[in-house]
Amino acid sequence: MTTTDLSELETAAAEAQARYAEAQAAAQAARDAEQARRDERAREIHRQIVDGYDDDEMAGRVEQARQEFARVFAESDIGRAWIELQLATLRHAHAAVDYNGAATALGMPANMPSRPADNTVVQQLAQIVDRAAADALADEMEARDSERAAYVAGRAEG
Repeated sequence: MTTTDLSELETAAAEAQARYAEAQAAAQAARDAEQARRDERAREIHRQIVDGYDDDEMAGRVEQARQEFARVFAESDIGRAWIELQLATLRHAHAAVDYNGAATALGMPANMPSRPADNTVVQQLAQIVDRAAADALADEMEARDSERAAYVAGRAEG
């Protein structure tokens, strides 16, 4: 091999190296452009979330739902039964307090144990409802996040 042959090979290798570097730069530019596109789509979603949020409207929905729940519950068989149970429990608690107060005033021992009204059933029901609501919300959020991820990735339009 002659010096000329080596020079030609070195030149060809340098040119190939330059083309490879250009291809790498082009690939990186394409990746950067795709990331910028995804970032912009994500910003669009963020803007839609911010623009679409209305705290007063959401609080109004919660209050309406709360009132409707109270109405429907109070009119239901279980609601009426529960109200009666709670009313009886409260009456019993107040009667025990009254008894102890009157017994003390009469110089008698106040030996009626107080019977505070208890909301254990309410707490247990609330935990069941909270779990069901949290599960329903988790399903909604999973579906929403999947749609958003597809949109950001460019696999869905909307």
